[in-house]
Amino acid sequence: MMHSVGIDLHRSRSHVAVIDDRGDVLLSRRIINDPETFLTLLAEIEGECRVALEATYGWEWLADVLQDAGYELHLAHPLRTKAIASARVKTDAVDAKTLAHLLRTDLLPEAYIAPRELRDLLRHRVALTRMRAALKNRVGAILAKHGIARPYSDMFGPGGTRFLAELELHEAPRRRLDSTLALIGDFTREIEQTTREIETRAKHDPYVEVLCQIRGVGRYIAMLVIAEVGDISRFTTARRLCAWSGMTPTVRSSDMRTRLGHISHQGSPALRWALVEAAQHAATGGGPLRRERASEANQLQKTLEDAGIKLSSVATDVLGVSCRLMLDALVSDTRDPEVLAELAKGTLRKKIPALERALAGEFKPHHTLIVSHILAHLDYLDEAIATLSVEVERRLTPFAHKAELLSTITGVAERNSQVILAELGPDMSRFPSDRHAASWVAICAGNDESAGKRRSGKTRRGNPYLRAALIESAHAAARSKNTYLRAQYEQVKRRRGHKKAIVAVAHSILIAAYHILNDEGPYQDLGGDYFTRRADPDRIAKRLVAQLERLGHTVTLETSTAEVARCSLSVIF
Repeated sequence: MMHSVGIDLHRSRSHVAVIDDRGDVLLSRRIINDPETFLTLLAEIEGECRVALEATYGWEWLADVLQDAGYELHLAHPLRTKAIASARVKTDAVDAKTLAHLLRTDLLPEAYIAPRELRDLLRHRVALTRMRAALKNRVGAILAKHGIARPYSDMFGPGGTRFLAELELHEAPRRRLDSTLALIGDFTREIEQTTREIETRAKHDPYVEVLCQIRGVGRYIAMLVIAEVGDISRFTTARRLCAWSGMTPTVRSSDMRTRLGHISHQGSPALRWALVEAAQHAATGGGPLRRERASEANQLQKTLEDAGIKLSSVATDVLGVSCRLMLDALVSDTRDPEVLAELAKGTLRKKIPALERALAGEFKPHHTLIVSHILAHLDYLDEAIATLSVEVERRLTPFAHKAELLSTITGVAERNSQVILAELGPDMSRFPSDRHAASWVAICAGNDESAGKRRSGKTRRGNPYLRAALIESAHAAARSKNTYLRAQYEQVKRRRGHKKAIVAVAHSILIAAYHILNDEGPYQDLGGDYFTRRADPDRIAKRLVAQLERLGHTVTLETSTAEVARCSLSVIF
């Protein structure tokens, strides 16, 4: 006879209920949380038994005890068990009995029991890493509190560590900084020790190398994802995996109305942390070099503003040839504004008096240190970008004609045409129409309709690199002259504002790119007067007359005898 056992586990005491295959309660008892007590109680049961245990706080030790003793263990999912077996009367005895009944009837919603040894080590490493990150943020707070700029992008690398060790502070903040740095060192050593232990215990898994190909995913993030997910075959689809991990929004639906909420947070916290960490690296640290270069350029601008150097108010490009010569001279201890202004080249020499005023700041030694490091980093990034650009052009040689055709679109430069081609692909047959391509890129208006009411139509989150290239091209097209895209920008901006107008122009650029790649023909601009030509002349005239009459004027219309019939206004004041 098979008996079903339900255990309602708590911190110090638990309740055990045993029922037979007919559903009759054979035992209901509260016991202390002791392994021998559990095993003695279960040994008193005649016949075979299987155990249901809820996955609440601290369930692992009891699961190990029961599995080592040879019992068939079933781990219940707490939230789903609650949804199935909610009752008016809730006691520990009722909960234990409910678990036993759900197990007997095969209705128990089970949670996955993953191999825990490697997973626990990886979780421990995550916890140590997060605590070390908090301490590093504390160091940044100490520097900010005392007005000390960060001379290194990595304050805990060799240069940053030396800077922190030699930094002059008052006694109290110096003591706090030294204490925090010592703790960071302890955590780093512990993380390295845990890492070595993980490496010795973890077998070579081919999936680690596969996951590492995803932008932002490193070796230990990949190992943690594999350890948390476990057997992937237990998920029938990718959407079920996302739902299990707690990374999908909650859904509230009633009377044909559906609302999406925040993510459910019901999955593994360690897995969510790993995915968010990978996403942040993909968006920043692991992102394109051009984005990192822009960040360094912004940091340079902030440092110059802090030193009272107002180059950006005179020169368009602070990293141009003339300004770079001035910055190099500043780093080389040249402080005379007249000498610095004479380094200007080309048309910037017309602004030498303004340059002299802009360069008359307080450029101190620490500004020299910071700017020199930023300029060195910018040189490295420029060199890396140039090297990668050559490689990109080499790899795009078979599609050079298509990239050249994309460059004919207003606002699309050579680099952006390469991004569009690489991200969208050269073959448009996979998209049934241009609308499908826009939906795939998520550069079109979203649909959110319920009960006949349309709510927010904001765009979804699609391919970030393609979206960035399209938005950048849209900004350039909006500044062009006498073009269709400029006219579209002005048309939408009047009604919806700048941001929505830019997205609308980016959508048009994508549609044009789709047809160019599909038809292999150059871009044909519709002209800056496209919307004017489409408008009804009589309607425009009526609107203009109404505006003048509201201003107190009397207007009479006379048809001109020109080749194209137009209306001339005779205004009587």
